[in-house]
Amino acid sequence: NESASFRYAIAGKSGDRLRIDVLPQEGAFTLAMITVRGEQALFLDTQARRAIEGCSVAQVLERLLGLEGMTPAAVEALVVGQAPPLECSRVTAYHPREERVLFVDSSESIAWEINEATGTLASVSFLDSQRTKVTADAHRSIAVDGQTIITVNVHKPAQAIANMSIVKFSKNSDINESLFEVAIPAGYEREGC
Repeated sequence: NESASFRYAIAGKSGDRLRIDVLPQEGAFTLAMITVRGEQALFLDTQARRAIEGCSVAQVLERLLGLEGMTPAAVEALVVGQAPPLECSRVTAYHPREERVLFVDSSESIAWEINEATGTLASVSFLDSQRTKVTADAHRSIAVDGQTIITVNVHKPAQAIANMSIVKFSKNSDINESLFEVAIPAGYEREGC
């Protein structure tokens, strides 16, 4: 029955660049940061002054967000509201209910639910390695004031719910590549996976 509130600043580019800064509710200093460049991921814990490097992108995202199976494509899809391009040979399609199509990607153990009428992403489900159970799911909705709400339900390793509101969103902005090139600060303890 504990709760915590954070702000996230998220930037993505070209599908394989991602940066997530975790900020307190008040103030503009970074509590933690993850940067992804292709297959390279870096996690900085500014409070403990440690850097975790040499991990897969999935391992670093799981450590920061606490979600097994989270990928940069899933983060981007949830924020933007559009599923990434899917390879037909690795996807099975279902019609779970009217006006919805569910695409299960066997290569990443992710299920993408799309609204047929609008083409927008309705939800993302993260499956266990056997693809028999949902470990977490995230649903997008629009509030009365027009703000996008993302509700994340985590089922494993522990039950948790996160509600996120997209306060400011800018699509197709020019983002400098240097935003994703973060050096480990001096004095930080370095850890591997």
